[in-house]
Amino acid sequence: MARARQRRRGERAAPLRLALQPALRIAGAHALREQLLEALAAGRPVVLEAGAVESTDTAALQLLCAFVREGRERGIAVEWRAPAPALARDAGLLGVAALLGLPDEVTAAPAAEALAE
Repeated sequence: MARARQRRRGERAAPLRLALQPALRIAGAHALREQLLEALAAGRPVVLEAGAVESTDTAALQLLCAFVREGRERGIAVEWRAPAPALARDAGLLGVAALLGLPDEVTAAPAAEALAE
């Protein structure tokens, strides 16, 4: 009943937009984790705005993988908005692009370029 008051049948909740920081590194992992947990608790679709990401490390990518997986398990849609080439490259190199749900066309070019170097 409470949900019925919040939304009418058939209406979709407005997505929650999370702008990711330029440096997704272990130093900021706690803050990123808290931000992601709050997004899950909201129970709304999430749009990860990743255009500003310049660098990532394994810790941050693991958090994002766990977030996307948990969102799927809870039935919360997680969508990427303009993932930066650095994010796509790093996710591709670590083999987590599919787990993150990054579009193939975003990850193919940066991963190929990185392997050619």
